Amino acid sequence: MVRALIALAFVAGISCPLAAPAIALERQNVWLAPDAYTPDMLDLFRRPELWARARERVGVFKFAPPQVDPGINAVRNSYAALKGVDAFAALRQWGVKIATEEGAVKEWDCTGTAHAPQATISHLVNITAAGAALQIVAMDEPLVSGRGPCALPVGEVAKRTAGYVAAVKSSKEAAAGQALEFGDIEPYPSIPVPVLIEWAKALEAHGFKPAFLHLDINVHYLDVHPEIPFTADLRNLTRFFHDAGIPLGIIFWSGYDLLNSDRAYYGHVMELAKRVNAAIGPPEQAVFQSWVTRSPIGCSVSEPSCAKQPCSPADPPYCGEKSIPLNLPDNDPAAFTQTRLVRDVLALFGGR
Repeated sequence: MVRALIALAFVAGISCPLAAPAIALERQNVWLAPDAYTPDMLDLFRRPELWARARERVGVFKFAPPQVDPGINAVRNSYAALKGVDAFAALRQWGVKIATEEGAVKEWDCTGTAHAPQATISHLVNITAAGAALQIVAMDEPLVSGRGPCALPVGEVAKRTAGYVAAVKSSKEAAAGQALEFGDIEPYPSIPVPVLIEWAKALEAHGFKPAFLHLDINVHYLDVHPEIPFTADLRNLTRFFHDAGIPLGIIFWSGYDLLNSDRAYYGHVMELAKRVNAAIGPPEQAVFQSWVTRSPIGCSVSEPSCAKQPCSPADPPYCGEKSIPLNLPDNDPAAFTQTRLVRDVLALFGGR
């Protein structure tokens, strides 16, 4: 995810965003997706003053499927809880677009059209019922599921993914609202650069051009495999997607799961941001998303054995849950929160 010569030519003679000075990302290119079970997610809407500066920079707020499904109530930050604090309506009032992460081609629907479209349509309907509108769909790694459990070639996964998009768009529910944007999330380096490029071309060959591609970077894997040419790969991907007219976004997360503190998470994300900035400067889109589980304080290293260690009375009540990092506030130097990360990473990229 050929490399050396391409990278040298790219750095030496190709005019594209890599050669441009660092500039602030536009608001519509900054996404926020809090960890699903953070205990203060509802406070993003009950106490918006606690992230006033970060909120000025966020243009898209992404929800996970359980958060837009009224049939799932036994979770923190459920649809009912979010609706109860007027989360969806507040985002509309603030001018923040609403996105959901959806399955397209998945192990539970390898066809891409049997179950996945209806799931997305139901989420669209639920958001409408909450006083807002679904505007963006981020597809959750259809290439991974398509090539893996569904055992399909790249071209066939692309065909079925395009079929999913067409099925959602042609529904009466989608037609009743504003036009939906569909983009993709895929991992790196488990999917190498040539395959990601093949994938994007295959999607377009089947009549679907993604509104974006968000890269989920496995930082831990890169750290233990320093031979992987991360900088060259990122530059090659940036060049290809820029030329293809598809915004390439980076998901800024720790790359380590489990973690025992927000401070550790913050440090990993800032390090990733520095590596990205050194390679390509600011990406076209920045996605602040976490799905990291909070391990016991006694687990100082991110390793599988921590998953077996029970939380103790010394740990917060949300230990053992996907609650790293907390979200608020955005301006306390002693709090290593997700909204502070929004501000600090964007400042690194030349924003305010």
